[in-house]
Amino acid sequence: MSALTGCLREEILQNKNEVALKYAKEWGCVIVLKGAFTAIAAATGELTVIPVASPALARAGTGDVLAGLIVGLLAQGLDAYAAAVAGAFIHARAGLIAAEDLGSTASVLASDLLNSVPDVMSELE
Repeated sequence: MSALTGCLREEILQNKNEVALKYAKEWGCVIVLKGAFTAIAAATGELTVIPVASPALARAGTGDVLAGLIVGLLAQGLDAYAAAVAGAFIHARAGLIAAEDLGSTASVLASDLLNSVPDVMSELE
């Protein structure tokens, strides 16, 4: 996001919700700012914050899992904002389940996160 906006990383992290809303409105799109308490903003001014902060989600490849979840939900017919919110929630919950299954957040790999997605989907049914 820093590269796209020219804003300093620290500025973005300190004002994540505001930055997400500003650029979602300015660019006319949905913004997902991954990290502790992932922020999802829509051009309409909607904002959702996923109330999860886990080191299990801070590993290489976990953002790719999140992107895949969102695109998969889009392909199933959800609108962009709903897909982003649902994808971020599933992603966060899968990270927590993977960490619990492995006994440590330090052990979670992107593949573990992906393997926990069916457990989250079962919880949602």
